[in-house]
Amino acid sequence: MTSFLKNTWVRIYRSLINSDRWLAEPFTRGQAWVDMFSLANHSKGYIMVRGNRVDLGRGQLGYSQVTLAKRWRWSRGKVRRYLTALETAGDIVQQKNSVTSVITIIKYDQWQPPKTTNDTTNLPADGQQTDSRRTADGTLTIRIKKNKKNKKNIYKNTNTSGVPPQVNPVNEIIYQFRFVNPSYQILFARKNQRDACERMINKFGFDKICRLIEGVVASAGKPFYPTITTPVQLEEKMGQFLVQHKKEENNLIFDDSKVK
Repeated sequence: MTSFLKNTWVRIYRSLINSDRWLAEPFTRGQAWVDMFSLANHSKGYIMVRGNRVDLGRGQLGYSQVTLAKRWRWSRGKVRRYLTALETAGDIVQQKNSVTSVITIIKYDQWQPPKTTNDTTNLPADGQQTDSRRTADGTLTIRIKKNKKNKKNIYKNTNTSGVPPQVNPVNEIIYQFRFVNPSYQILFARKNQRDACERMINKFGFDKICRLIEGVVASAGKPFYPTITTPVQLEEKMGQFLVQHKKEENNLIFDDSKVK
């Protein structure tokens, strides 16, 4: 049994990694190690920190010890000691500069092997290719490239096969608004908010809407961006948000060619 399991692996969806179930309590050391893989770039990208661009390669993450301490619910000293221990063991390399810290996972490809030479592990559940970048707070921004071989939308209802069965996609989307809406809990019981979630899932897919909300959170308070704090507002102002995002970032969260 042990030898059989040794070379197998499991998928962990980012929605679970960012869920309250994952973040509710202080991390264990093993959980922190898995979390680093979820935060690392799976392809070349970059982060913007205080207006400075920091390039990141596959298997690298640009997170400060302060940010990791908040996420893992550790003291900064514990984070520092943990990262130092990983570096001493040859698992990571830390690079610090005046802008931020970059952590390289040495054996990232061994733990997260690409399926092909084109690194098709970068395919999300709907079979579309992605390019990624992160904002200063670690939020992922995803550009979705159309895959001509797979135009079928698998998100037909809230029980879609693209979402783990233990996750209700409508509830998960509403939960993402906690960063911009302190009263987000009331949204769960409102039919118009749930209906808006279902319509967006059916049209664009669960993963794309989650990434769009991450972009909304990252741009909250920025000039010229629409105020979006609910699913209804997201549905109504999606086109306006994507236009402004494209102007400012020159990068799409996802293909907005069909957004009306």
